[in-house]
Amino acid sequence: MIVVTLEQHRNKHLAFPLEKAIKYYTLCGSRVERKLFRVFSMLPLLRYKRILAHNKIDVVIDVDIHQSLVTTKVTNGTGIKVISWDHFNYERFPIRWSHDIMLDCFKSGEVDKLVVLTKEDRRNFIEKEHLPENFVEYIYNPSPIKSNEYISHNEKKVLSIGRLTEQKGFDLLLKAWELVEKEVEDWCLEIVGSGVDEDKIHKIIKDFNLKRVIVSSYTNDVRSKYMNASIYCLPSRTEGFGLVIIEAATMSVPSVAFACGGPNEIISDGENGFLVERENYEVMAEKLVQLMNDDGLRVKMSYKCFEMSREFSIDNIMSKWVRLIDSL
Repeated sequence: MIVVTLEQHRNKHLAFPLEKAIKYYTLCGSRVERKLFRVFSMLPLLRYKRILAHNKIDVVIDVDIHQSLVTTKVTNGTGIKVISWDHFNYERFPIRWSHDIMLDCFKSGEVDKLVVLTKEDRRNFIEKEHLPENFVEYIYNPSPIKSNEYISHNEKKVLSIGRLTEQKGFDLLLKAWELVEKEVEDWCLEIVGSGVDEDKIHKIIKDFNLKRVIVSSYTNDVRSKYMNASIYCLPSRTEGFGLVIIEAATMSVPSVAFACGGPNEIISDGENGFLVERENYEVMAEKLVQLMNDDGLRVKMSYKCFEMSREFSIDNIMSKWVRLIDSL
């Protein structure tokens, strides 16, 4: 198995460690090479083709469908199968600059399968873009966290993790938290992440005079964050899947989330968490307070979400990928 990236500076570490058996390549590893890619795009394409041939690759999985516009240029006529894996939800597809080009790529047979993150996305690609049913598959993301047993939580903390950007909706969460602080005295909120809106988040906390909000830098040890929280909150304006909800569920932590795409298929409202109308921070505050004040409901939901999380185990999801690849 190999991993190929379009751009990765040679002096920078990868975000996640790779197993020793996995070979890693980058097509553009310096500023000069990135500039050359823009001017002489054939140079990295030839490198890409040599990498695939040298490693005798049978199947390429493009992470983000845009990458297929590059991959299909080098796999055409080679017999290599191409899977295009979309990591956003469908509603972003029609407004992408590459919409028409990608549809041509899908319908021409250059791509062998399109994999999306949810049932709803699969339905939308089939019904709205008129792609064949046997061309589009959905495979959920697996939880990167393992837990074989239910975990009891008593911490009076709400956790939220993600990039500090407009899409992730932390400004909406803080509006909800302003209402929560008026109703509940002994719970706190921890936001974990970094991003372009970091100053904006701190300003909102100051302007709202919020007393029980912690903003922590991103950490690779997210497991400990879930261990020390009893409720997870996802305030995203839109979300392709919502992996953090699965991570929280694996750690027996129920979630309150906006019904913004992926969470709609993970959370059964009122059973293993709460789904709230998009951007309705007032109802989000109500649901958070309800869970905080009802220990029995919180425990019941934590059991339910832990049971649900087994569907998203790495072994279960990996078996679906293996079946898909074997079917090509």
